[in-house]
Amino acid sequence: MLTGQHPDGAREGLKAFGVEPDLVLPAPHREGLGRRTATMLDQASEVVFRTRPDQVVVHGGTNSAFAGALAGYYADVPVAHVEAGLRTHDISRPYPEEGNRQLIARIASRHFAPTQQAAANLRAEGIAAGRISVVGNTIVDAIALARSRFAAACQPAPEGVRRVVVALQRREFWGQPIADFCAALRQLALSRPDIELVLPLHPDPKLRRTVRNAIGKGANITLVDAVDFLSMQALLSTSNILVTDSNGLQEAAPSHRLPTLVVRSSTEQVEAVDAGTAKLIGLDGGMAVQEIQHLLDDSTAHADMTRSANPFGDGRAAERIVTALLLRVAAAA
Repeated sequence: MLTGQHPDGAREGLKAFGVEPDLVLPAPHREGLGRRTATMLDQASEVVFRTRPDQVVVHGGTNSAFAGALAGYYADVPVAHVEAGLRTHDISRPYPEEGNRQLIARIASRHFAPTQQAAANLRAEGIAAGRISVVGNTIVDAIALARSRFAAACQPAPEGVRRVVVALQRREFWGQPIADFCAALRQLALSRPDIELVLPLHPDPKLRRTVRNAIGKGANITLVDAVDFLSMQALLSTSNILVTDSNGLQEAAPSHRLPTLVVRSSTEQVEAVDAGTAKLIGLDGGMAVQEIQHLLDDSTAHADMTRSANPFGDGRAAERIVTALLLRVAAAA
């Protein structure tokens, strides 16, 4: 079931794996996070009460995940949370995902943590160890399954040119901060004809306008509409540096051995920072330009961020999750 929060993007992601959703709920058109989430809760609750599933499984920390978990809880159906235990310990960053994840943790009866650190976060919050399973992150599975199709989905950068992907989306970054950041990136692109700066645009119209106006046009600046999962992963596989505030892209980058500069003051993907595959650089555009220049000009520094094993798993997360869910259903029968 898709809640309709981002139906087109979700459909495209599933389509890459030959999956067609059984049910897509109407998109919530009301303004405001509270009203949109209430709409999704109402719709999801109707489905859960009508179908009476053995389990409600939600993924991540989106409003959709929170609404789905609450619908299961209200229907007295066990809730399983995939990608459980990610924490920044700052409820305002990222907003609203950090709050959603903490709320889901109080509702869920089974927690599929991607890493040992995520499991430790849950135990520190009083979640019983027996309800937690460390399974890895499902994005590692997805990238492994799709890798053979990357070459057809994205052309490599021109010879002699290094591709830098910049993907920004966090709400706390919207407005003047992202405008200033993009202005700094524009100066970088103008001074470095040896790079190709690629910016996938967020679907929000206001944010798209801000980015377009600040980054402007240039021979080595490429703005692309929001891309589907396969195209995005193919783009990352052909890139030299990723600059992002996205949780999912931080998790995906190690599968591509792609050095990542995280445009945030804190991250729930601490494993990548600890492994050296990612670096927190804050929200200042000038600092970002310095860090990008450093990785472009220092081949040793760039190589040092590509050597660690993937901290997010071995590509068998989905297998472990399915096995655990089936065992639980069988035990309850």
